[in-house]
Amino acid sequence: MGQIRFLERKVACMQLTVPNYYSLTGNIISNDWYKKFTNNRGRPDLSLISVLSEIVYWYRPKKVKDNQTGDIIYVNKFLGDAWQTSYEHFEKKFGFNREKLRRIFVKLEQIGICYREFRNVKLRGQTYNNRLFIHLSSQFLSSYVDNKKFADLKAYENHVKPNFSVLKRGEGSPHFRGDHIDNKNKNNVFKNRSTACESNSYKNSFEKEEWVKNINSSNCNKTRELKDFYPLTKDDCYKLQSLSGREFSLNSMNEILLDMSKRLTDRCFKSKKAFLSYMGKVFCHEKRDAVRINNDGFKIINNLTLEEIEDKERETYLSSVEERKEISSEWQLKKKLASKLQSGTAYKLLKSFEVIDINNGICNLYLSKHLELTDIEQKIILQEVQATYQQLNSADEGLGRVESLKIIMPAKTAITSIDQNKMKKSLLPPGMWGRVRQSLIEAYGEATDRNWFSKLTANIDEERKEIKLKSPTDFVKDWIETNYFDVIERLVNNEQFKVYFC
Repeated sequence: MGQIRFLERKVACMQLTVPNYYSLTGNIISNDWYKKFTNNRGRPDLSLISVLSEIVYWYRPKKVKDNQTGDIIYVNKFLGDAWQTSYEHFEKKFGFNREKLRRIFVKLEQIGICYREFRNVKLRGQTYNNRLFIHLSSQFLSSYVDNKKFADLKAYENHVKPNFSVLKRGEGSPHFRGDHIDNKNKNNVFKNRSTACESNSYKNSFEKEEWVKNINSSNCNKTRELKDFYPLTKDDCYKLQSLSGREFSLNSMNEILLDMSKRLTDRCFKSKKAFLSYMGKVFCHEKRDAVRINNDGFKIINNLTLEEIEDKERETYLSSVEERKEISSEWQLKKKLASKLQSGTAYKLLKSFEVIDINNGICNLYLSKHLELTDIEQKIILQEVQATYQQLNSADEGLGRVESLKIIMPAKTAITSIDQNKMKKSLLPPGMWGRVRQSLIEAYGEATDRNWFSKLTANIDEERKEIKLKSPTDFVKDWIETNYFDVIERLVNNEQFKVYFC
């Protein structure tokens, strides 16, 4: 018994003498964030979580000992009402590019956790324009900081913004046509602000269960094309990794397969084993770097929809506005509007922006195109105008304080239902191709016809009973061939004609 107590005391002494080598500092990530903040695939959004942990770290108070009383008090890590930082801070720490950071902040603003503010800071008699300040919701902070002293942090007005995506062109594989977009190395796409849900046409384009015949083969054996194997499963991914010796992720494999299925329509396979053997060789010689494209944001440009391409152009333009180094009051206002308004509204407003004139307390904003603006959006514009131009009041006495906003733009053209019907009929070409277009409109709607079928040029050969379709771009041609050509071919065959792309 005495020997046991001696051993217990010895163990206790050993535990007390162990030095504290493992003191952790820096950001702390809550476990529930991995379930709360997810991407469109339902997986944890690690980039957003990393940025949010940095923001929470700076808003989390630090312990300081009072020299007079000896008590432990809590103080902020920064001066003022908000944390002043910069995009460069996050770029250096996490390795994210500017556009990715911008998407992350927009998503955080949409959720209602934080928002950005650009201020002009005066330091030692010099003015620094458009310095980034980040405000964190006091409600969100109080739920993770167990201290009542910080429950009354400054709340903010949450301006709801939609999700978005930014696209950046990257360098594609030399042996596969089509550039790719990579989220990790400025070659990225993400579901844009307007595409929070996956496109049904994109998702279901290749979900065909029927077997197709190989037209290039003389036998009657049933074969399957590349598109019939899309999407790959996790088991397929593991087998292809083993066959190729490359560590491509499931998402990157599916993107490459989808791109190949649109271009290489002559590849046919009699079995799943033959397909896996072929794709194993493909991934073995794939020139894209697996480390760079193994992320959920990787996407090939050839797989993008028209809406995603438009979102890319819109987000690229807004990013270029925010990154301009102009210091004039007009450009300061444009930068603030690009970050405060929704992407679609901000893009249309800045594209039609002509001139701004302030006189007698009234701000006259001249636009080149008609734009529908809500009361909240007009209020945001007025607030940003007041914040930008109030520093000029002392320099120009005639300027005065901005009290109201007046937007001057062309009137909205009214089109009656009769005019719309006439326009629809006039837009359709005469003859057989016009009848085919009308059937396609009834099946898929006017928007699909306007975005895709109207871009085609039909050359009809009455003698040979043939229609040659010409597309302005390879992207439009591949998309129509993949998703709508079967229907077009059936409608043309009903007219006793044949159809193909020239």
